[in-house]
Amino acid sequence: MGGVIDIVTQIELFSPKARGNKLIELVVEDLPNDPPEEFEVIVDYKGMKRPEDAGVDKKMLQIYDWQVYTYAHLRSTLKTKPIIAGVLIYLNELVPTKTDPYDLRRAVKEKLKGIIVPEPGSEDEETLLKWKGANKDEQPPLLSIDFRLTRTIRVVPIDDTSKKQSLKAFDNTVGRIEQCIAKESRSRIGT
Repeated sequence: MGGVIDIVTQIELFSPKARGNKLIELVVEDLPNDPPEEFEVIVDYKGMKRPEDAGVDKKMLQIYDWQVYTYAHLRSTLKTKPIIAGVLIYLNELVPTKTDPYDLRRAVKEKLKGIIVPEPGSEDEETLLKWKGANKDEQPPLLSIDFRLTRTIRVVPIDDTSKKQSLKAFDNTVGRIEQCIAKESRSRIGT
């Protein structure tokens, strides 16, 4: 039997050694208040850009949250330390595709809600707004690493209620899949 463990590490998030590490700072600032003395954080990465908290993407965020809650539930069966959060890392935010800046520029211009955009008046906002992007072959602007990291990291607080809801949603999804398989099997028998 074989298996894969994507990420297993131990970092003392509140250690003085971690100060100045932008990734760790982004995680720590979004952790639930008053964490226990010792705890775990689930880390998962996605090879895609960050879904927005609006429109069609909002459903994808919910699915990824459920995935993290399910991982937390599975990890908690090992009787480990309390799991207080999940961290989703959207890798394409570090080096965006040629089309990603178009969406960001539109979000800035139209002041769209639910989308992480550069701070008003920031150098990143100015860069996006000045960029014409008229030619498909034109290289898009590379925004600051701080802004890209902000879009890369998403912290999902975990509690017992969220884990239970995700497991119920997962069970419902499995049930629908099993119903479809049974229905398809019955239709093949009749042919």
